[in-house]
Amino acid sequence: MSPVIDGCSVHGTAKIPRPRAARSAGGWGTGCALAAAFLHPAFGYCPGCEMYLLLRRAAG
Repeated sequence: MSPVIDGCSVHGTAKIPRPRAARSAGGWGTGCALAAAFLHPAFGYCPGCEMYLLLRRAAG
């Protein structure tokens, strides 16, 4: 029997299929975040800081 919380039956989480492009974009985003997290402590290079400076220079 499923547990009941506030009168609603809880059966667990449903698996919602995502399109292949969404999985791919998520994978690329995760890879970029991990690379950025590695670059800063290893080499003292902060990609986010560099992108901010490039945008500041381009804006004015």
